[in-house]
Amino acid sequence: MLVQYVASAAVSVMEWWIVNSMPYPAEYIAEQLWQLLEREQITH
Repeated sequence: MLVQYVASAAVSVMEWWIVNSMPYPAEYIAEQLWQLLEREQITH
């Protein structure tokens, strides 16, 4: 279930980024996603 949650979150963020004409650099999006995962204690 955890893997599904993480995968869905990542895909949703990437989809939003693309649909909105990539308003932020890829590095920024990756960092924001990583921070979200850390905040939810998924990366530990």
